[in-house]
Amino acid sequence: MLTCRACGVDPYAWLRHALTELPQRAPDADIEDLLPFNCTAQKNLPAENSG
Repeated sequence: MLTCRACGVDPYAWLRHALTELPQRAPDADIEDLLPFNCTAQKNLPAENSG
């Protein structure tokens, strides 16, 4: 969570994204794109629904 904040990534949005993506990946898949510092400025994160 501190890495998210240091990178300007909303921790809750990152966690939701990572936990949604992980089960869809192969066991030997590269997951570096899911690390908080690779999601800087939330470019890889879906927008939050405010409804």
